[in-house]
This record gives sequence, structure tokens and C-alpha cells, in this order.
Amino acid sequence: MAEKNGFTVRELEFMGLIPYGGKNAKKRADLARLIGLNPLNRNDMRDLDKLTESCRKKGAPICASKRQPYGLYFPADNSERIQATAHLRAEASKYMRLIRTLEMAPLPTEIGK
Repeated sequence: MAEKNGFTVRELEFMGLIPYGGKNAKKRADLARLIGLNPLNRNDMRDLDKLTESCRKKGAPICASKRQPYGLYFPADNSERIQATAHLRAEASKYMRLIRTLEMAPLPTEIGK
């Protein structure tokens, strides 16, 4: 598959559908339809998530809105970038606490007793 700036043609087409600004966020289901995926099919939605992840790994600052309007977007300014990363930092912190708890908790001798 041909590449441009490290992105595949499919990734470039996908990113071309992602709007700028959180207020314009596009739902994952809508993006899936636009690239020929079925949003009711779990495998297709996994493919969309893999595509999004691949773009992010290559440096595309794709944000995901956890508030209305829900969906994916490119940050329009630095405040939107900070808002998007704040959510990710909170999630990472939550998981780090869970990891510490699991690592430090004594092992039960028998489950349920």
C-alpha cells in the first residue's frame, strides 16, 4: 500500500474525514460508515479503533470527546489538546492505582472462603 509522510492511503482518507474542533466531533459510527465499515459489526469497529490507533502512533493528534458532542476530532487549539489529554491522564492514573492495588494485595488462600 502506498504511503505519504508515513501514513497509508487509507489512514490519510480516514484522517481527511475527521473534523477540527471538539464542537465538530464526528461519531465513530458515522466515521465507520464513511470508510465502508458497518458500525453494528464489532469486528468492523475494532478495525476502526485499530486505524485510529495506527494514526495516533504515527503522530496524528486525534482526540476523542467523552462529552457531547461525542466522537473523534483534531484539536482546534491548545486548550482542546489539554482537555483531551486531561481525560487520558485521569484514566491512566486510575489504572495505575488499580495496578498498585493488585500488586500489593495479599494473595487469598482460597477464593470465596
